[in-house]
Amino acid sequence: MPKKLFWFLILLILIYEVILLVSGGFSVRFGGLTILFERTSDPILLIILLAGIQFLSARSFRCSVKDVISKIVQNRKRLIAFVLGLIIFEMVLGFLHVYFSGRTFAFDLDREFNLPTYFSAILFLLNFFIIGTIYYSEKNSGLTQKEVWVISIIFLFLSLDELGRFHEATIPFLERNIPSLVSVFNSNKYWVVVMIPFILLTIFLLFTLMYRKLRIHPWLLAGTVLALILWIIVLWLELWEGYPAGTYKFKVLVEEEFEMLGSTVFLSVFLVYLKIQNDRHHVLQC
Repeated sequence: MPKKLFWFLILLILIYEVILLVSGGFSVRFGGLTILFERTSDPILLIILLAGIQFLSARSFRCSVKDVISKIVQNRKRLIAFVLGLIIFEMVLGFLHVYFSGRTFAFDLDREFNLPTYFSAILFLLNFFIIGTIYYSEKNSGLTQKEVWVISIIFLFLSLDELGRFHEATIPFLERNIPSLVSVFNSNKYWVVVMIPFILLTIFLLFTLMYRKLRIHPWLLAGTVLALILWIIVLWLELWEGYPAGTYKFKVLVEEEFEMLGSTVFLSVFLVYLKIQNDRHHVLQC
């Protein structure tokens, strides 16, 4: 995609986002068909999709991403500050969730299409950019595996799914075709049946790939294991129905904070790995 067209589309989407925020939504009528435009997450979703396509298809865009990542990893203090900044922001979101509990949806970790949702989607997108950078940087030197590309695409999907809630679109289909699930899962947990194979594949690919790449770096391998454990706890909390009365808000807080922290740990591992590879092989040169 040409760079000018890419930024023109981004500008149009941002204008659309402003219109949605100011108007609270609007409708367009075509004959007898009325189309509603009311979800403010849709423009952000389109921006993430366009950014992903541009990264995969345009070398110049990848070089721009490389330059930004290079500035972060080449300075150890800057790298630490970047990661700590993400973690502090996650803690602030948790505090705002507790402080404004029941008063506004903007910081509610149990609601969608708000600041925590956008931040979580951005974390997944950053992982996509960084893992994709690892793949394209090492491709020319023969240091990479194809699984790296697969994992980067998985993180792009997770970023899009965080806003689009694609997994929840499977609920009506499963209700119609597998009604026996009603006795097994709560109505909003049917998607687990579809997502569990995907989740297990992701965990397997991440662990096996990172083990091959990081076994000579025990601390990075330990970080990978920690991130996977955090995500497994998130999945368990998502399915847990027998929590004590009055603890639901705390359960949500732990679940969402662990999800964001797991993404941040992965991001930290990938950034440190890139720093090591760049120090040895100058892989971030475009």
